[in-house]
Amino acid sequence: AAAADSSSSSSTSIESTFSTTEFNGFSKIIGFHEPSFENIYGANYYFKPKGVGYPLVPNGGVHPIYMIDNPKDENGNEITPPVDYDDYEISPYTDVRLKMTPEEREKEQSYWYGKLQLIRNEYGYWKFKDSYPFKNKGKSRPVVDWAAIAAKTTSGNPLHGEISKEDFPKESWQTDTDYITNFITEAKALLHRVREGIYAEYGWATSSLTSEQIDQRNVFLGVHIASEMDGIGPDKGVAWIYKDSFDALVKKLLNAMMTNDHFFVTLGGHSAAAGHGNNFFQSYMMQFHDVMEPVFDRLGMVLVTANLAQGGMGTLQAVLAGVDVYGEKDFMVWDSSMTEKGPLQDVFGRMMLLSGHRVPILFDIGGGKGFMDALRKEVGAHVGGITSGNPHLKETESLEQAATLPHALQHLFCKGGVPTCGQTQFKYNASCWTDRVDVETPPTAQNKGYGGQAKWHPG
Repeated sequence: AAAADSSSSSSTSIESTFSTTEFNGFSKIIGFHEPSFENIYGANYYFKPKGVGYPLVPNGGVHPIYMIDNPKDENGNEITPPVDYDDYEISPYTDVRLKMTPEEREKEQSYWYGKLQLIRNEYGYWKFKDSYPFKNKGKSRPVVDWAAIAAKTTSGNPLHGEISKEDFPKESWQTDTDYITNFITEAKALLHRVREGIYAEYGWATSSLTSEQIDQRNVFLGVHIASEMDGIGPDKGVAWIYKDSFDALVKKLLNAMMTNDHFFVTLGGHSAAAGHGNNFFQSYMMQFHDVMEPVFDRLGMVLVTANLAQGGMGTLQAVLAGVDVYGEKDFMVWDSSMTEKGPLQDVFGRMMLLSGHRVPILFDIGGGKGFMDALRKEVGAHVGGITSGNPHLKETESLEQAATLPHALQHLFCKGGVPTCGQTQFKYNASCWTDRVDVETPPTAQNKGYGGQAKWHPG
């Protein structure tokens, strides 16, 4: 639902908020709450014009470059980056490098577009429009003078993009009540669509449930607002977080939305967290990014998701270098309990709080609530975590029954005695090579199997 969330037209209307940028002699329109430009060779470059977001170039870690100006070569000449519109109308399975006949490519594109239309018919799509350029003869809205903001200091220290209400110029979108009201309405509708799509993927589609079942689902698949005294478990939600920590997360997201900023979600962990046995983009952090990046983009933010887990090492060696390895962070995930025990998680949390410009929300996967509570009590950290166990999802009972389940549930949780959840053919779907028209034969001999598909990796 998130990936399909665009208007039914593949062109962008002048009625959208926009700035115009020249690429290779032609203009493309880009807006504060429209899809951003992406490099066609990967989402490592985002382009938005001057004034749209704080001109931050992250240091350390493996993060995208958020371009405000075109890059320059060693002679100072501007380099026009190869970009393509972030257009979900075009099937990724029609990539020009794949071995396909024109007929096959046309068939795939037709199938892809048909699926998009079915999703839009069921869930709806993004309809936000801003009348300002239309009413002002194509003129762009005023934007924040980010160069002046970047130069501000407090006692000689840079503010790193902190901003006051007075810094937003008159008629900027942040000062327009009608714009904000309409934007929030569309944003809430978008989040509802994405949530409903996720429910359907995991067998809890609203259309198939009674009102009582909907209430149960909202608890089982919800986020539990925890207190020091109550316990956690699958009956209380898939995740937990303290109320003040939740409020801090909300403030972080609101700040990023109001300033069209980055939002960094970073993972430190072991081989299972890294996704060994899978292709990298099948790891859960990259799947999170695949679902949430279009949502953040519609809300005017650049989501930066970094899977920096390391097989056989854990986090201690890297975390001692702080942001020089992990980069900047707003939401920091620790998933290393398979190889690191006890105080090593505490070291990770403290180093992430101390390093960098941003104080992150610390999020635990597998270490236990006790270490999070200690950091919260001793240093005031904002913390949360995943709840262990099956959150009341349907189990696999047999091969025949598994085929009737939504794909995301097949062989995920097995009823007692059913072995398929631990078997390689049901855990993994990875390949070493995809045939391409631009490479006749792989330059390196390919392995028969895919490495890392061990029984202790989740797949």
